[in-house]
Amino acid sequence: MKILQSTLIAILTSLLSACVIYPEKVHYYDEDCGVTSKKYELKKDIEKIEQLGECVGQACAIKLLAVAGITSAELVVSGTVVMAGNTVYWLEKQANCKNKAPDSQE
Repeated sequence: MKILQSTLIAILTSLLSACVIYPEKVHYYDEDCGVTSKKYELKKDIEKIEQLGECVGQACAIKLLAVAGITSAELVVSGTVVMAGNTVYWLEKQANCKNKAPDSQE
C-alpha cells in the first residue's frame, strides 16, 4: 500500500510540476544591425514552485525529491533548447545585419 501511495504521489507531482522551467521566444529590435531578431530566454513558473511550501511529512519528502529530479531534467532540456535556438538566431542575425562593417583586406 505504501508503494502504491508513493507511486501515486510521484506521478501526481510530476504532472503538477510539468514545465516549471521552460524556454520562451522573445522578439526584439537590434539597433546596431537595424533588424528585428529573436532569442530564447529561460522562464520559470513561480506558482508551481510556491506550491511546494504547502506539504508536510513523508509525502512532502517524496514530492520534493520528485520535483527536484523533474526540474533538473527540465533545466537541462530547456537550457539545451535555449543554447541551440540562440545560436541559430545569432547566425540568422549575422546574415541579415544591415550595418555590417565591410571586410578589411590588406
